[in-house]
Amino acid sequence: MDVDDLEAHVRAMEQKYRHAEHLEARAEEWQTEGAEIVLSATHCWQDSEGVTAEARGDGINVGVLRPITLYPFPVLHFQRLAEKARVFVVVEMSNGQLVDDVRLALNGIRPVEFLAAREAMFRRTKRCLRLSAVLLANFRVSYLATGKTIRARNRTG
Repeated sequence: MDVDDLEAHVRAMEQKYRHAEHLEARAEEWQTEGAEIVLSATHCWQDSEGVTAEARGDGINVGVLRPITLYPFPVLHFQRLAEKARVFVVVEMSNGQLVDDVRLALNGIRPVEFLAAREAMFRRTKRCLRLSAVLLANFRVSYLATGKTIRARNRTG
C-alpha cells in the first residue's frame, strides 16, 4: 500500500469512527434530568436506582449514567449532562479505567471524582453504592460551601 492509499484508508476509518460515535455509542440513564451530581458506573449499576432514590430523598440531586458501549465511548451523553451537573463521581470495582474515559469525555469542563470500590472491600454492589451516596452527601456540603472538590480514597487494610 502506498502512502496515498494509506492516507485515504486512515481518513475513511476516521470518518467511520465519527459516524459510529453518533449512532453506536450507547448509555443508560437514571434520573439524570437536572442532576447536580452524576454517578457513573458499570459494575456497580445493579442497585443504583434504589441508591439514587435514597439520595434524592435526602435532598441530594443525583442521577446515574451507565456507559453501555465503551468503544465508541458515549462522550456526547457525558457532555450533555455536564451542561447542568456540577460533578461526576465514577464508582467502580476497578483501578480507575472508567474514570480516565470520563475525564477524557468531559475534557476538564467538570470535576470527576473516583470512588474505588474494590471487591475485597465491597462484597456486594449495594454496599458500593451506599458508600457513594455518603460521598455525595459529603461532597454536596463541601462543594457548595467552598467550591472545592474532595478526593475519595479507599484503603484496603
